[in-house]
Parts: sequence; structure tokens; C-alpha cells
Amino acid sequence: MSTFPLKSIATAFTYVVPDALPQIDVGWRVFVPFGQVRVEGFVVAVRPYDAAHDGGHRLRAILEPVDEEAWFTPQLLAAAQGAGGILSLLCGGDDAALYAG
Repeated sequence: MSTFPLKSIATAFTYVVPDALPQIDVGWRVFVPFGQVRVEGFVVAVRPYDAAHDGGHRLRAILEPVDEEAWFTPQLLAAAQGAGGILSLLCGGDDAALYAG
């Protein structure tokens, strides 16, 4: 599977954090399957799976972290999201936001 930076989607998607990656949390940059390709994204929230909220479909798992540690602390991410658009600037404006849960 090839890896591509996701450059045209500004939407959050939901993925499962596998048991083998317990360190993954808000602020991590990760590789995920997206269709037939592997893309990079940032984890912007972690929550328990909720079939009603998640549509009851099978979720795909995060493949692996890109880095050895998170890029953003939860506090920095929250401040950037509250600043309206600062996060887009920090992320180059085109990286995928991921909900891992």
C-alpha cells in the first residue's frame, strides 16, 4: 500500500485505535487506510466507539504512528481549534483530521 499525504479533504473521519498502539492519543500524526491508499492525518479526538453515533459500520484501524511522539498537546490542539483557522495554518491547511475511537 502506497502512502500519500491527504491534500484535499478537510473532514474528520473515525478510526479505531488498535490495542497494539495504546500511546495514540490527541495530537498524534498517524497513517490510516483511506480507500485503497494509506494517508497521513492528525488525531483530533479519542472517544469510545458508539454504534449509534458511528453509524454501526465497521471502522478501520489506525495503521501506525508517523512519529515517535505527538505533534500537538491536547491543550495546544484545543487552543488552535478555538482560534478559528490557526490549526489549518499549522497543519499546512490540507492534512486530514481523524477521530480515533
